[in-house]
Amino acid sequence: MARKAIVGVIGGNGVPTATEQAAERAGRAIARAGVILLTGGQPIRVSEVKCAAMRGAMATESDEGGTARLIGVCPSGELVVPLKTASKWLMDTGLSSAERNPINGMTPDVLLMFEGGPGTLSELVFAFAAKKPVIYVGSITALDEAMQDENAVRAKVGKATTKFRGAFEPSVLNRAHDAANNLQVLYDHFCNQMSEPPLAEGWPKDARNDAWANDLVSSALKAVPARILELRADFPGIPQGLSKKTFDDWLFAMP
Repeated sequence: MARKAIVGVIGGNGVPTATEQAAERAGRAIARAGVILLTGGQPIRVSEVKCAAMRGAMATESDEGGTARLIGVCPSGELVVPLKTASKWLMDTGLSSAERNPINGMTPDVLLMFEGGPGTLSELVFAFAAKKPVIYVGSITALDEAMQDENAVRAKVGKATTKFRGAFEPSVLNRAHDAANNLQVLYDHFCNQMSEPPLAEGWPKDARNDAWANDLVSSALKAVPARILELRADFPGIPQGLSKKTFDDWLFAMP
């Protein structure tokens, strides 16, 4: 039995309006494609990439019918309303923002990355460690600026790996540490896998329409081999909390 693909959306807080709108369109397109959206947020009205994507997915459900399939991986104390249904799981992980980042980076089958800071880059580190395909959406200038704060990224990755000690394969842990200690390696790998270069500045004129978002999500899903959907997700579990088995049982039962 195959499960549905998981598309992760990661990005920063307090982002420009154009970035927020593009993330919301991406969330709409993910729901429209009938696959699962995973973010570190919830569908509330704040200027954060993760929440914008969630709002977009919910808007598709209310405006166009169908089902928004959501996984919200929220830090301790931030979740407004916990929710678990057959198609939606908004969870209070009991973890700090930095500690839950391995879940956001490793669980999706493919990720869309919008501009962000050290937290977003730590999620990218774990996506790299788990060998997940990533599509960067936005300005290369914003990415370059984020890459300058190596110490903050390294600290966040360190907190997460300490919390999840014993949950990772040694090879995954080594790749995460290597990337966090040398962001240039991560940057080079990341840029080499791009099918198109990111924008030098700003957004294309069509970045806020449905056709652009649908194409973006279609490209992301092409990077997910069908055989992957026969396998369990790379959800690492939550220490002293949600187990991998419980998560996978829910995932495979999703309509």
